[in-house]
Amino acid sequence: MINIETFFRIYFLAGRKTCILIFMAIVCSCVSIFCQAQDMISDILTNNEIRVGITLNCPPFAFTDEEGKISGFNVDIANELADMLNVKLKIVEISPEELLESPDCDILLSNLPRTLELQSLFRFSEPYFQSGQSIIVSEKNLSINEYEELDTYGKRIVVVDGTAGKQVANKKFKKASIEIVRNEDEALSMLLRERADAFVYDRYLAEYICLSHPEWKVLSGQLSHDFYCILFPRKSEGSTGTQDLKSEEWYCLPWFNAFILELKLSKRYVEIFNRWFGPDKALR
Repeated sequence: MINIETFFRIYFLAGRKTCILIFMAIVCSCVSIFCQAQDMISDILTNNEIRVGITLNCPPFAFTDEEGKISGFNVDIANELADMLNVKLKIVEISPEELLESPDCDILLSNLPRTLELQSLFRFSEPYFQSGQSIIVSEKNLSINEYEELDTYGKRIVVVDGTAGKQVANKKFKKASIEIVRNEDEALSMLLRERADAFVYDRYLAEYICLSHPEWKVLSGQLSHDFYCILFPRKSEGSTGTQDLKSEEWYCLPWFNAFILELKLSKRYVEIFNRWFGPDKALR
């Protein structure tokens, strides 16, 4: 069977169109090898639709704009994927709670970065975006410039449950109190009411929030380096579970990785990035 190194050698020598045809032929041949496992890409092409699960209410990654249209960085990435496959795009709104409940979609573009805990539940592609955890400080803490200054008794750090920010805060802060809330809105409410001194959150999301709250600031630097990937969800009830996940997506994964690689090297990726984060930001 062809390995990943050989696949990418073909990819760069033969070009995108030729490589797609070669890869699809390889995928078709793999069906019999993997006990007639369903081929995800073949199903997508047959249905002429890819169902992409996206977590909304997380601007600028995904949100509903003033016209009621779903927009954002992840939505643009999903559109590029559908164009590459020449199929229609169906956005499936997924709440953070539903991520672990076998959502009815082909793939997920979530605002959750890759973690060891999630890797036990999902298969991940190569990263299509890189960020990290930063800190928003409230108005009364604007004199603070380094996160170490917050790690004192009496300081309150708010984090959202189930996020990388919670994990990072527990590692970085030993003296400050860690306050756990359910979502971003609750965290911002605590800052507004001065019930918290700082909020640990994704760097780009933190900078976006501070556009609406100029009285706050994001401390320079990052507490972590986080990688955002395409997630392949667990199977719904009635499937054979983990074994299906391994057999079905194992040989589809190189195609998705090739898509991400080509997109990140293209001018189109720069356009999408600049649209949502601005040209003055370091491209990840």
